Amino acid sequence: MQTELINPDFIHDGKYFNCYGTYNQPKYIIDYLMKLTCKAKSPIPAIIPGFFPKTDARSLYIGKTRFERGDLMVIIGKKGEVAFAEHLKDRFTADIEKRILFVEIEENNVNWNFKNMKPEFANFEILNNKLERKMKSSTKLIIPTTKLRNFYTSLSELRLRTETQLCIAEDINRNDNYNQLITFYEESRRHFEKYDNKSEKFLSEAPRKKSFQGKISITRTQDVISLFENSNNLITIENDSNYNFEYIAREVSTIRTTKAEFDTGESGKSSGLGGIDFIGWNQTKNLPIIGEIKLGNDKNPFYAIIQLLTYLSELTTPNQIQRIINTELFGKNFLVNKESSFYLYLVLSDLSIKQNEILKAAKDIAQHLKKPNISDIEEIVFFKIDPNSNVISKT
Repeated sequence: MQTELINPDFIHDGKYFNCYGTYNQPKYIIDYLMKLTCKAKSPIPAIIPGFFPKTDARSLYIGKTRFERGDLMVIIGKKGEVAFAEHLKDRFTADIEKRILFVEIEENNVNWNFKNMKPEFANFEILNNKLERKMKSSTKLIIPTTKLRNFYTSLSELRLRTETQLCIAEDINRNDNYNQLITFYEESRRHFEKYDNKSEKFLSEAPRKKSFQGKISITRTQDVISLFENSNNLITIENDSNYNFEYIAREVSTIRTTKAEFDTGESGKSSGLGGIDFIGWNQTKNLPIIGEIKLGNDKNPFYAIIQLLTYLSELTTPNQIQRIINTELFGKNFLVNKESSFYLYLVLSDLSIKQNEILKAAKDIAQHLKKPNISDIEEIVFFKIDPNSNVISKT
């Protein structure tokens, strides 16, 4: 169909559009559009009970109360998403169908289509369900960034020396300053409660690299994981069997989320990377374990406590507990009640003199953080692994 430019300065909602009209369209159609976009004052609400019962319709006509023969119906929406309720079907006459202007909204422009538009009718309950599913599939989940997450990230990105972190740890132990760390945990946990991703697994289903088989020399985190996996996932604590545990998985991200972004506006693509070094199950008390491994020049025990506090605050919200159950992260025996809590395990080896100093401060902090001060923490336990014999003992 041949077209010509009618008015290059067509304005709608403060934006300029090129308006095209066909040769066989009446001139008054463009006049209506000009009234709609350029000359009319603010639209006045009007009721059209004959056509839109119980609906507040916006109209250019002051006092308009019914849809008449000479009127033009303007419908604004996306192609394929415009429909009328089924109970209005008998109100559409042939005359009305001939006088429909469909303003089709696309991503980058607006098309003005004046034609014999055949109205579509829909069951709105079904339509709403479809729209809700579409919105859920296209909407990005927001991952909250809590105080503890920021504190943990700052300790890493500022590259603070062990001496500096030792001073921070000692200050936390001074007087009742540890209460502020407990407050950080409680506020972070509440902040993270808005996050809802109950159906997605914590672990990717992509195959993971197999552990090294044979004699293991402990120099890296992966070496400790290999030791766990080569022990049939049943780990014995040499000097205290109460802390024996079943190893379950490694590198578990508490915030793994597809189609997500952080509340800072940053992409959430990194949400599935890294995470808890390992998770397990304490066989004595039948409680879940989240654990960190720190070897040699790796981060120190105080840093590891902040890491584990951050992860725990992101695991123990109602939504995340339900996610744990739904995805069987800790197996089918994971039960939750008011007494439920987590063990925090820190596995250490080959610490420097300064790191051993900070270990003492970290142990003092750990005593302040467990039950009853933080009900989610059964106990924070420190272990040393002998790099030669591979024996693990409580320290």
